[in-house]
Amino acid sequence: GSSIQDIARAAAISPGLLYHYFPSKDELLRAIIETHSYLPQLREVLEKRQHLPAKEVFEEIIAGFLRVLDKERNMVALLVRDVAFDPEGNDVWAEMCREGVALLENYLNGRIASGEFRPHNTKVTARCAYSIIIMFHLTQEIFKTNGVTREEFLKEAIQNLLKGIEAR
Repeated sequence: GSSIQDIARAAAISPGLLYHYFPSKDELLRAIIETHSYLPQLREVLEKRQHLPAKEVFEEIIAGFLRVLDKERNMVALLVRDVAFDPEGNDVWAEMCREGVALLENYLNGRIASGEFRPHNTKVTARCAYSIIIMFHLTQEIFKTNGVTREEFLKEAIQNLLKGIEAR
């Protein structure tokens, strides 16, 4: 609900300067999300480790993604709350999630080609993995008392996911 005027005032800059770099609030939000998201690290991990076994890569992805989500807890909470009421914010969030899923999907297709996994719908597997991480972050406080540690949950969740697509 903030205007460009409000944002510029809070940043102690002129609205013109803000418009110079970001033609719209949507572009500003996109830049903020890109800067504070896990996508740059995900791109790097998958590019450098595309030939490593999935279990090893997924453990690194999960640990890194959760570090970013924990570090950016306030931004994540704001995004989760606001995307339900802001179509522009929803579009930016959806675009970021689509790119993350596409990166994982591409990696999984490579692991199918290597024979590590059986052919399957990698878009679904990638979305499941992405969703497990995000939902774990959003619900970890709710389930804190269920006797399963963060490490146990994530290890087992990914192991279960990867076992289901293992080459037979």
